Amino acid sequence: MALTAEELFQYRRSTRKYQEKQITEEQLEKILAAAQNAPLAMGNRKKTHLTVVQDPALLDAIRACCQVESRKHPGTMLDSFHGAPTAIFVSEAGISEDRIELC
Repeated sequence: MALTAEELFQYRRSTRKYQEKQITEEQLEKILAAAQNAPLAMGNRKKTHLTVVQDPALLDAIRACCQVESRKHPGTMLDSFHGAPTAIFVSEAGISEDRIELC
């Protein structure tokens, strides 16, 4: 029996490795719909913006910016996205500079 998107998020787990296969447009739409209905810790939902990145070259550039060194294996750089072919970034319009964190 296939799970609905809502059931999937209910039973979610942390994933550290993803398939190289791109998700379908239908899967992406379900994920975005669930994200848009998720509760927010702070802020106004009208100011929240979701940005989907699937372009491999752009993802590589973002990965290069956000890599951190492994604490367990010094000298080894970690991939922030664990090889996922899609990344979704959540941002907020009109955010004050004191709340911005850069990678």
